[in-house]
Amino acid sequence: MTSRGNSIQPGVYAVGYGGGAIEWLERRNAAWHAAFFLPHLQPGMSLLDCGCGSGSITVGLAEAVSPGRVIGIDVERSVIERAVLRTKQHAITNARFQVGSGYELPFEDNSFDAVFAHALLEHLGEPLRAIREMRRVLKPGGVLGLRSIDIGGRIIHPTNDSLEQYHHFFETVLKRDGRDMRIGRRLGGLLKGEGFSKVEASASYDCHWGPQAVGALAAAWIEFPFLDEAEALGWADSATVEKIRDAFRKWRQSPDAFFAWSQCQAVGRKE
Repeated sequence: MTSRGNSIQPGVYAVGYGGGAIEWLERRNAAWHAAFFLPHLQPGMSLLDCGCGSGSITVGLAEAVSPGRVIGIDVERSVIERAVLRTKQHAITNARFQVGSGYELPFEDNSFDAVFAHALLEHLGEPLRAIREMRRVLKPGGVLGLRSIDIGGRIIHPTNDSLEQYHHFFETVLKRDGRDMRIGRRLGGLLKGEGFSKVEASASYDCHWGPQAVGALAAAWIEFPFLDEAEALGWADSATVEKIRDAFRKWRQSPDAFFAWSQCQAVGRKE
């Protein structure tokens, strides 16, 4: 085995943008993944979606605040291009997208009535820096909604040592890069610490059941870079890595395969 070093770059979406990852991400929608935030939105509001990806959630947010303007930003140009195409397909006219970083939002102070970020903070080495930027661009009285993973509540069935080992690598590889896969439980406290008021915190699950959902998830897991990283770091040999990949291929064929991510969410107001 030849070590190739760490290929997951800081500030970049850790699961990458391969076909399996994109198919998995594009199953997201506002009705479920932003359900906690939608009651805080009203027609005519201006909204920023940070880390919007390919816009699968953004289009639902745009419908909720129409005719208000919506801007989605992401560091990856390829997914921004997919988001632009998605708005055309859905005939969404009040949303636009641009490349941008959550660390340095390209907007003036007090620009938006609402800011939203889903599955962003767990991929950042400096989540507080991003929250402060989101607060900066919010208008006084504006609302911020955050949703992030907390791997402490992960559920997988059926499971075995290989599948459990994968999720150990998933968390420890990212922790090595300064990313916190348990940040979800801290969201409410982070908002309170940054001066937000009327903070609400809650939790929910994203569940995967049935051949299509399970198959898409397993394909994405096999494609994600965590096994290659574990091998490069000397945490696993090639035989172990292939055994884990084979375990996912078998798991996706199980008639009762089920997986659930625990997600936490928080909403706060800027004074």
